[in-house]
Amino acid sequence: MGKTVQTTNRAELGVTPSNGLGAAKWLEAVVDVSRQIANLEELPTVLKSIVDAAMQLVSSDVAVVALLNHNRSRLIIERFAARSSHSGTAQVGNTVDTPIISRVVHKGQALRFPEDRLEDEVSWYCPLLDQPVKAAAVVPLKLDGTPIGVLWVACHQPASFTRADVVRLSHLADQTVIALEHASMTSKIQSIAITEERYRIAREMHDSLSQVLAYLNLQMQTLELLVKAGDKDQLLAELATARRSIKVAHEDVRESIVSLRTTLSDDLSLPAALKEYAIEFAVQTGLDIHFHSTTDATPPLTPRANVEVVRIVQEALTNIRKHAQATTVDVQIVAQAKDVVITVCDDGVGFDLTADKPHHFGLSTMRERARHIGGMTHVTSKVGQGTIVTLRVPLAQTLQ
Repeated sequence: MGKTVQTTNRAELGVTPSNGLGAAKWLEAVVDVSRQIANLEELPTVLKSIVDAAMQLVSSDVAVVALLNHNRSRLIIERFAARSSHSGTAQVGNTVDTPIISRVVHKGQALRFPEDRLEDEVSWYCPLLDQPVKAAAVVPLKLDGTPIGVLWVACHQPASFTRADVVRLSHLADQTVIALEHASMTSKIQSIAITEERYRIAREMHDSLSQVLAYLNLQMQTLELLVKAGDKDQLLAELATARRSIKVAHEDVRESIVSLRTTLSDDLSLPAALKEYAIEFAVQTGLDIHFHSTTDATPPLTPRANVEVVRIVQEALTNIRKHAQATTVDVQIVAQAKDVVITVCDDGVGFDLTADKPHHFGLSTMRERARHIGGMTHVTSKVGQGTIVTLRVPLAQTLQ
């Protein structure tokens, strides 16, 4: 340990000590962060709440979350908060190269500066403060016992962070790790969903376009023989059949392209994405599609559920185009207390649910997709009376 350094209590500087805020304020901050994670808010938003809370609760000038890169060679600023009176030059993405902070990462132990400094560790220059740090509290972020980054708060004036500050910052650090794990898991789930969608598209291309092209190849050979034989009537009949097959293949390909273009983003909610798809589908098929939603925002579903809901609705509309002979379709989204209910209703010919028909494969696909996200589908149909597909998906918080 180094020599004793004279410090000033934050109360003497006119700053309220964190103990005065009470445990209730810290608990409220941790609960708020937990709620954001449960509500599937974006990682940058959650981290911003964490650094804002850290800075306010210990009355520091700056609070920072920094993470090790993939090969653990650099510590990178991921998010920070600074008081408006400080306009430093550091930015998110900058490298942190401070011996004191590096020691916390290396050893995985929290410390206070200057109380826990080593002999050769003096105050360091902080680009975020644009001046030297005179006091700091640094806690590690640990995943399965291994440090992956740090959370720290700092002041540009001599001050004294308490051990209670460090303990409470550690609670926020735990929430930071949970948010990071959640974001990583969400990314993996989305990656799995993308892989499954690629497989689905490949299967559909094989089942439709590939088979049609194989059929057309044989058809061309037949046409060639008919030309040589001079059988004009049969030639025209075969050409009409080939034209119908090409039309079906064209519709399948266009539908696949629209399906791929329909994605969810920060700018496009689930209801908006489904409405956009329904409009394009109506233009392509000539169907009169009516879309209704009780909400404009994306319901709090899991990322996987959002993707599967879109695909199930697309599958339902595809079945209508191919088999229903319908003229009007109603698509409705109703957000309820514990789940979201989506219905797709058509005025087509309907079918016997007990009969063994080829398009029942589409129904089983929808059921399987719903099962993967904890939901369920229900199909009602009678010959001559149309079909209703109902999808019920639980909200994310009901799965906790």
